[in-house]
Amino acid sequence: LDHGEMLGWRGAIGAQYAELDFAASGAEAFAPPSVAKHAAAFLFEKRDFGDLTLEWGVRAENQRIQAERDAPRYDDTAVSVSGGAVWRFAGAYSLSTHLTRSQRHPQAAELYADGPHLAIGRWELGDAGLRKETARTVDLTLHRHAPQGLHWSAGVFYNAFDDYIYARPLGVEQDGLPLHAYTQQDGEFYGFEGELTIPIFAAGASHFEIRFAADHVRGRLKDGGDLPQIPPLRYGVELHYERDRLHIGVETY
Repeated sequence: LDHGEMLGWRGAIGAQYAELDFAASGAEAFAPPSVAKHAAAFLFEKRDFGDLTLEWGVRAENQRIQAERDAPRYDDTAVSVSGGAVWRFAGAYSLSTHLTRSQRHPQAAELYADGPHLAIGRWELGDAGLRKETARTVDLTLHRHAPQGLHWSAGVFYNAFDDYIYARPLGVEQDGLPLHAYTQQDGEFYGFEGELTIPIFAAGASHFEIRFAADHVRGRLKDGGDLPQIPPLRYGVELHYERDRLHIGVETY
């Protein structure tokens, strides 16, 4: 439900409900049948103060998962809050920052898996004792957007996790597949992302431009060591053409 201005603030309030009845059979049945129920409510608000825009939000979600094979039932509530600010200055420039404290429930596979996950070629072992994970995030982005000329943005971020959930390789095999066990430890992620768009030409409704982009993330455990399956440094280029409702582009990374 969207609402108009109330004491200068505008935003939305909402609720969500989802129920997932999961079952798999055959060689790919690496997790037991389960029923997961999610119920959530959220609120998001924003307000302009001249060149400064403030925004904040909160979301609460209860998750209940019941699996077969006499597995323990999961039932917990996660609460996430966020706040941010966007400052528009010097015409085409803006500076934005966000602070968040978010929580995520473990998924059914992370809790109850015990079998070959053939889609990714490994044997997965869940942990029914997993707790929700909590992340505290801060990011800062400088952006330039002008009707004509260069468009670019550059940002940095840092995430600190309590009880981060991940699949840890055990260094042994089960039925010919590498064995991975879901576990959780404190960890941190940090990195940067940026892009630069250079217009080549603009004539009427036609625009042709080239865009360069790069991003990088580093994932580490708080007590030392690297987190697995972290993507490497990525960079690439895109050519993009627009004419009225026609959009054509090609990119490579």
